[in-house]
Amino acid sequence: MWMTAKSFDGLLSRVRAADALTADMRQRYAVQQQNFDWLATHVNRLEVERAMLIQRLLSVGLAVPTITREDAPPTARPGMGEPLRAEDRPTNEEPGMALAAMQAGSFEDMGDAAAERFGVVHDNATGTVRYTR
Repeated sequence: MWMTAKSFDGLLSRVRAADALTADMRQRYAVQQQNFDWLATHVNRLEVERAMLIQRLLSVGLAVPTITREDAPPTARPGMGEPLRAEDRPTNEEPGMALAAMQAGSFEDMGDAAAERFGVVHDNATGTVRYTR
């Protein structure tokens, strides 16, 4: 198949423009990855410092979240505050929050039903918390 020199030059200039755009995008992507790594490092440092300050002030150990960059997609697994699936739960145990979530020192509200199972009751008349265990 034959084409005119003008058509060939037009195609060649478009290919060169696309190559230049690809090189520019790769450079921008590298800069964005460096910015993400820098930001993740500083946020992780701040989270550790915050957990250390809370531990020093309240004597409560907290799990420290970290930001990481993974090339592979994350796998599904029960995490903090998620209910255990039937296959993860020991035999004859009632549905509820994951034990790891209870032991991690989380300040999230677990709800009245779960709190009652752990022996914590809220008295609506006085507005106080009673520990029954």
